[in-house]
Amino acid sequence: QIVEFQVFGDEKEQVVIPWERNAAKETFPPQLLEMTKIKSLTDLTPVVVNQDEKPLTIDRECHTGMPFRIRRQKFSRGFGCHAKSELVFKLPENENWKMFTARCGIDNQGNASASVIFRVYADGKLVSDSGKVTMANSAMPVWADITGVKELKLVVDDCGDGISGDIADWVEPFLRK
Repeated sequence: QIVEFQVFGDEKEQVVIPWERNAAKETFPPQLLEMTKIKSLTDLTPVVVNQDEKPLTIDRECHTGMPFRIRRQKFSRGFGCHAKSELVFKLPENENWKMFTARCGIDNQGNASASVIFRVYADGKLVSDSGKVTMANSAMPVWADITGVKELKLVVDDCGDGISGDIADWVEPFLRK
């Protein structure tokens, strides 16, 4: 965020204030939670699965196969991934889904140096980017408008520091309308 201010006279200065997300305090917009038709993305089979390490797991984290756990929260539905990963889904055209929602984070099975970025693409266009997520972050909500979208892609990328311990979970991945 850029803030411009004036103090004593005509001189101006631009100051960059770092924006830090506090996932523990973030929630989904209320109108998303009011959508009554929900389908778990885990009910669909991905048409593309690419992971640099560990196989994709469904409803379990990918390192040891334990239930999902991101900080103090437990989750039962989702995809257990390891950076770098890419999951591509063809959305059923006749179902007219409007929004994609999920929570994402580093599973407790990751290591202290783990850091990833979660990205969502709709028909090849980036529609959501988590920014850097580490073991310090709680499960972070992500959402994207998928109205009219045919292909949904979920990407977990490393932060340029290697993939060691990057056990990344997409939990509660829901299609909504």
